[in-house]
Amino acid sequence: MKNQYALRPYHNPQNADESLVPKGWRMLYADEFPMPVIHGIPCRLFIKPMWFVDSDPSDPDMIPRFGDRTNCVGRISGITYIIPVNP
Repeated sequence: MKNQYALRPYHNPQNADESLVPKGWRMLYADEFPMPVIHGIPCRLFIKPMWFVDSDPSDPDMIPRFGDRTNCVGRISGITYIIPVNP
């Protein structure tokens, strides 16, 4: 069976590297964005920390990652979202 998602572009690929997506999750595809107002699908957003001159690179909060909250709206342009592989 051919992968139906192989040629679908991601909603915001320049923001987050696909290697950062946790197992069981996938990036939101361009044709799925924006998500419906009341979608009920677990949705997480990419957190890209703001670096300052006095930022400590060893601080765990300074590592680019996907957040733990799963109730994101999936509707804001410029933010990369992930949803479960099988929502």
